[in-house]
Amino acid sequence: MLFFGLSKNVSAKKFTILLPSQSEHILYSYIWIAKEKGFFEQEGLDVEISVNDDASIPAQVSLDPDYPVGVIAIESLFEKEIYAQNIIPFMFFLYGASETSTYDTHLVVSKKSGIKSADGLKGRTIRVGFPPTKIALKNILKEAGLELSDVKLNNAEAHQTLDLIRSGEIDGGITYFPTMPVMLASGDVDVLKRNIFSNYVMNYVPQSFIAVNKDFAAENPAIIRKFLQAMDNAVDYGAENPVEIIKSYGKLKSFGKSSWILDEDLIEKGAALIPEIPIKELDDFYVEDGKKETIYEVLNEYQDLLQKEGYIKDKINLQPLWDNYLAFKSFT
Repeated sequence: MLFFGLSKNVSAKKFTILLPSQSEHILYSYIWIAKEKGFFEQEGLDVEISVNDDASIPAQVSLDPDYPVGVIAIESLFEKEIYAQNIIPFMFFLYGASETSTYDTHLVVSKKSGIKSADGLKGRTIRVGFPPTKIALKNILKEAGLELSDVKLNNAEAHQTLDLIRSGEIDGGITYFPTMPVMLASGDVDVLKRNIFSNYVMNYVPQSFIAVNKDFAAENPAIIRKFLQAMDNAVDYGAENPVEIIKSYGKLKSFGKSSWILDEDLIEKGAALIPEIPIKELDDFYVEDGKKETIYEVLNEYQDLLQKEGYIKDKINLQPLWDNYLAFKSFT
């Protein structure tokens, strides 16, 4: 059981947020906006940002008191039971397309490729990322009578995809946000399949969330409330200033020679295509065909899918994650 607010940790107002280095998460942008635009400072917080290897972050946040907050990819959460036991989750970002959400993504192909339908993907090179992109592509190909082995998979970082399409090194790809709207605005790609997660994976695909060490939260509940308020302010700011979402993401990633990040006009056009991005908490829910499904239930459904598709061997028990979240919520 968690006991909140029993100790006063005055140094807790200064802490480090860990961000994964390999993945494309819209949370990059909001965390950087919160820092750069002073939303953390307004709440009296001194926050440092550290970009680390994706796989190391769940262990650090759950076990290392020096790094009490981090962004975690959902797939990383499922790796060890202790992660769910030792963290409290906040601010889930999910892909899906419905009457209340347009935050999904697409399979795009180069206009120069000549690809007009899924059967034209045979023998072509397609950029993919985390498991849901591969599951979606597999099901798209299956619909066309093909298999994953019929295409060449490219695992370049998302921000490199547009340049690789322009150079002809790949024929198409799947990325997340904010790189997808930039590609759509570039005029260099056609959408081959729309809303690929909701149409070819599951109704809502969880991508990432903010994890907080449960002991840190128990000792410093007021600090966590201030942190979450700063993040809410950053999300509101991003909704009103979508250009900042793309630019802030760029500041946190090593774009190297990705040319589009220097194209102010393209960024403006891409920003105009960023959809409304819903943020969900673990006990929030979607309604499909009159049936409620909480985010907690979506996580369990997604874990089942990853096991079925062979991306994980053994499932973990997510109940402690739920219990930790409700304990914090009931206190605050």
